[in-house]
Amino acid sequence: MMVFVPYILGAVLLTAVAFVLAGRGVSLRVAYVALPLLVLLGLGGILILAGLGLSLRRWVVSALFFAGVVLLTLCVAEALHPRVGGTGARSYVAGGVLWGVALAILLTVAAFLRLLTGGWGDEVRTEDGQKMVVESVGIFQEVGYRYVNPFVHGDQIWEWND
Repeated sequence: MMVFVPYILGAVLLTAVAFVLAGRGVSLRVAYVALPLLVLLGLGGILILAGLGLSLRRWVVSALFFAGVVLLTLCVAEALHPRVGGTGARSYVAGGVLWGVALAILLTVAAFLRLLTGGWGDEVRTEDGQKMVVESVGIFQEVGYRYVNPFVHGDQIWEWND
């Protein structure tokens, strides 16, 4: 669960910076372009690696997932920002509340979906003299994959069930 903390802090920091930029008149519409590009990068990378018999490690998938959540939050906030009424400080506070609520909802949904899909990270271990990436795939089940590098892992080489 500790792997989750940097993603939340990063999302909150990025959202706060984006809100300050939006308050100064900087458009966040770049998120509308960045979100589909991130999806294409993630899916394209997964498909290319699958063709080579490799797969992204869980921390990379989690980072892509949370970057997508942050971009989606920015898209929602940018779309709803003109609907926040008022001028001066009132508009600034209302916009901040709107962004905070949007971020809280999207992070909650993201955390729920991520927990359903099997956790946040993996670990590198040496079992039977071989370096491998081990993932928990159930309460009492672990699967080991051939270690390739910090970003991808290879084929399944080990499984443990209790």
